Amino acid sequence: MKKEYTNTDINNIIDSLEFHLSNIDRFEDTQYFDSYFEFVKYFENIETIDYHSLVISSYFTYGWMPTILKNFDMKGDVSKPLTVFNKVKKNVDIDEEEYMSLVKCINNSIVGVSKILHFINPYEYPIFDSRIKNYFKTNNLLDSLWKPTYQNKNKDIQQYKTYRDVCLTIINDGRFDSIYDMSIQKLGLDRNLTKMRVLENMFFTFGKK
Repeated sequence: MKKEYTNTDINNIIDSLEFHLSNIDRFEDTQYFDSYFEFVKYFENIETIDYHSLVISSYFTYGWMPTILKNFDMKGDVSKPLTVFNKVKKNVDIDEEEYMSLVKCINNSIVGVSKILHFINPYEYPIFDSRIKNYFKTNNLLDSLWKPTYQNKNKDIQQYKTYRDVCLTIINDGRFDSIYDMSIQKLGLDRNLTKMRVLENMFFTFGKK
């Protein structure tokens, strides 16, 4: 599959992160982190994600969101999404069909799915939502990450996959090391955060309208 971005796109994104980070003394919006660490710990303490833990985690994830979980597919066959979530926990990549099984199970929403994926594997999967899209839009960066998908689930999934690939590329870029260190300092937290969490938190913070 052809990449949706270039090295220039990555450099432009990193430049924008450096710019925004240099213009704040500290992050003010950190109230989510207390619950965040507990959500991540919840999955760390589970050897295998089962139906029980999927129900609990789906609902606590939506406690982070302005909408409620209206469509949790408890009547359908949840064996496939459970298999997919456990693959994610074991660092096994998943394909578009597997993403779709998660979206159909969790509120028909790639946003909700992205949050659960991140809590399960905070090293490899970023959170994705409208604030993050707004960051790319207002900074004139990579329109494939913010252009409307008109609730087309296949396009939603492809957009998230591109976003994830971009994030993985950034956190493995040598320039991001100093951004990570500065961001940790300005967060003022004394607990470990993955590079992925630091990156998507910057997108979220600086994407505020």
